[in-house]
Amino acid sequence: MYTNIITTSEQALAHLFFHFCRKDGKFDTGEIDFIAEKFVQLGIQHSLDIKKEVEVYQSYQTQIKEDGVYLEWIVKLIHPVNTLALFSCCTEICLSDGLLSETEEKLLDDLGAALQIEVMNRQTVKQVMIERKAVELQKIF
Repeated sequence: MYTNIITTSEQALAHLFFHFCRKDGKFDTGEIDFIAEKFVQLGIQHSLDIKKEVEVYQSYQTQIKEDGVYLEWIVKLIHPVNTLALFSCCTEICLSDGLLSETEEKLLDDLGAALQIEVMNRQTVKQVMIERKAVELQKIF
């Protein structure tokens, strides 16, 4: 079971990001590149092997029966201080393909609940991230 595999907050963060990548049914290179970039920004690229962690995640992902339970457990391991920033990173992963599916919306709601972010704040963060993605794609404000 995954509870015995993930032991550090850095691993938990990586696996959280992987979970958001996989929710739309695919791991694409843009999402993996995004995660790798976040690892560099956070300075954890030297303590984790992203390819190995992807393999570990893939080895147990089918055992995740309830996203809410998984997210609550993984958030406890991360011990986030900046919950809105973490939520926005996961939103950005969901939007990497330019769309926010119903499944991804539900996953974000589960994460927001696990992070104890009020619904109004979740909606605001999602809207900001959606608009930023639109500006990025359309090149207009």
